[in-house]
Amino acid sequence: SPAPWIPIIAAVSENQASLPAMSDTGNSTPLRIRVASIDSLSPTVRHFRFEPLDDLPESQLPTAQPGAHIDVQLPNGLVRQYSLINGPGETDHYAIAVKREPASRGGSQALHEQLRVGDLLASSVPRNNFTLRRDAEHTHLIAGGIGLTPLLAMARALHHMGRPYTLHHFAAQDTELLFQSELQAMSGEYLCHVGLTPSQTAATMAELLATPDAHQHLYLCGPAPMLQCARDTAAACQWPEHTVHFEYFSNPEARDDSSAFEVDLARSGLSLNVPAGQSLLSVLRENGVTLPSSCEQGACGTCRVTVLDGTPDHQDVYLSESEKARGDCLMSCVSRARSQKLTLDL
Repeated sequence: SPAPWIPIIAAVSENQASLPAMSDTGNSTPLRIRVASIDSLSPTVRHFRFEPLDDLPESQLPTAQPGAHIDVQLPNGLVRQYSLINGPGETDHYAIAVKREPASRGGSQALHEQLRVGDLLASSVPRNNFTLRRDAEHTHLIAGGIGLTPLLAMARALHHMGRPYTLHHFAAQDTELLFQSELQAMSGEYLCHVGLTPSQTAATMAELLATPDAHQHLYLCGPAPMLQCARDTAAACQWPEHTVHFEYFSNPEARDDSSAFEVDLARSGLSLNVPAGQSLLSVLRENGVTLPSSCEQGACGTCRVTVLDGTPDHQDVYLSESEKARGDCLMSCVSRARSQKLTLDL
């Protein structure tokens, strides 16, 4: 008789064995990626390239459209969202550029100080709540500082398609002007505005947005004061609301969670109480209703829920003023209720 077959089972590497468990809280990070390279773009900004664990030439990652982001599970246990700067057809890697923030909540600090080439990370598939319209006659991209990242991906896509665009980059100093040589070599118009005061920024915005057109689209990303200035200027210049798109880094508004309210879930038949001090999203999770989520600050739009009845108390920066006025949806991570009860399409 043949000799008994003894299977040889290779030991799992220490890095793979220490990967965080799959999350069931909505911050799902099913992808496993390796840090392929880390490059300094400026004294405060680093470029990170992530590749799939499989080293075969045909290994591909899920496709990302311009404006998309991924959730990255960091070595310190935090989950943070970063815009992808990939160009069209780049599915063999993910690329992000991250600024080291002085008042970091742990995300940029972990990337800059703890991450090394060869480290393994868990990430989500790309999500896109900042989608690029491909049918605009002209696309205006206005970035503030590191807010360039999602707009860089848009510029790369528009250049690839041969679509006209203008990119304005506002920066406090020259070292914040990233990817300059590439942007200057591309087909779109690229203009820099460095070291402007708030009043000078407002005057420049008024000049840039003075002549709206229904067939042009405007995309904004950057610090909250700059975004608010641009949005207010666009509204004053009568840009159609559906042509103005924006993405915040985070929600700068103070949030009030002192109210308590009830929610009825129309599909699952549950009636739940949301107490003061607890978010609607956390109450849903405690009762077995899992929603996709990302920033959990009311900035990204991932946890959007349809409202069937009742009046929401919007505390997000994702919805436009007209969307908030309609009252037919809310961000479950930060929104509450002005009425005693809400009925949700869940």
